[in-house]
Amino acid sequence: TIPYEKFDGIIREDIGKRIIDPSKPMVALTYDDGPVRNTTNRVMDALLAYGANATFFVVGTRLNSHEDILCREQDTGFQVASHNYEHVYKERDLNKILRWKERFDAEITGITGALPTAMRAPGGNYKNFAKAPVNLPLIQWSVVSDDASADHSEQRYRRIVGTVCNRAVPGAIVLMHDMNYQCPQYSEEILTHLEQNNFLCVTVDELFLHYGIELQPNQVYYDAMTPAETVK
Repeated sequence: TIPYEKFDGIIREDIGKRIIDPSKPMVALTYDDGPVRNTTNRVMDALLAYGANATFFVVGTRLNSHEDILCREQDTGFQVASHNYEHVYKERDLNKILRWKERFDAEITGITGALPTAMRAPGGNYKNFAKAPVNLPLIQWSVVSDDASADHSEQRYRRIVGTVCNRAVPGAIVLMHDMNYQCPQYSEEILTHLEQNNFLCVTVDELFLHYGIELQPNQVYYDAMTPAETVK
């Protein structure tokens, strides 16, 4: 194991940067609640097979047991973002939220060498994270895949694929979960559809950069077409 700090001054910053075709419609695929050893790697395999990028909103309590997966996400060029240290939906203690952020930042940088540039609050309950404040853009979604259910029937599977394929429009942010063991399979079907319709799958940061939007801390974003929301 070689600490990332040992590579300072050795690795060129431009290596691995993607060239994005601005003429294509773009969509941001996002995956919550991981990493998970038996699915996240296969989701990455599917994304790479289609030349697609994505954002993984990872949970802090899962960091130290999945260092290799997180390093692969970071090294491959996927965006590794925060889904809070604890997957707690409604926390009112703002000081606890800030302590979670500090712990997440310390552990993720110890693993990947990089701080997160975006956050998604658990359950999308962003208000107290903005009030704390966590000083990160708070990313919501415009397309819900409905893949967080324990229902793994063929009917639910087909609904996941159909929902994303029918609702993915330019500038959209799609919510999925790599905790779902079927995620690699329906991701591949969704990627096939998006490729056939000339979509380019990008990270959240890439999506907003393409549309000329500078993400602001403690602002809430649903997609690249809707103005940011200020928490009151």
